[in-house]
Amino acid sequence: MAAGDINNDGAPDLVIGNGQGRLSVILNDTLTARKPIEHPTREIAILQDTHVLVVRVLGSKGTVNARVKLLDASGRLVARRDLGQNIATGCCGPNKVCMAVRKPDIYTVTVEYTDGLIRSQDVDLKTQSNLLINIDRGEKDEDDAW
Repeated sequence: MAAGDINNDGAPDLVIGNGQGRLSVILNDTLTARKPIEHPTREIAILQDTHVLVVRVLGSKGTVNARVKLLDASGRLVARRDLGQNIATGCCGPNKVCMAVRKPDIYTVTVEYTDGLIRSQDVDLKTQSNLLINIDRGEKDEDDAW
């Protein structure tokens, strides 16, 4: 079984395989199924105002164990995710992280690649409740030829 955002809607989906090579995909429809409640309780109001930010980290090197940070306007850390690693032979690690942000605002996403390179990008979560961004190394070298 593997979990990942197959349809890029911000919710993790499931892929399940069996010994005969059959795959089943279960799409997570919870985000589209949520309907705003007219008079929500405090907890539901917070959940209704939660925004989802998906950051895809691109590059041919330094992405495994890269650190993704979400900073507010004052530079305070709001969320942090580290890219994982897949230890199966011939596989590469996942390059996306998903963050649930409870206060819509303008933030800065910073990616610290494991080789020391740092890239940043501003994101506006006031106007979009579900946002996917790409952060790229922005440099090409002989390793990018493949």
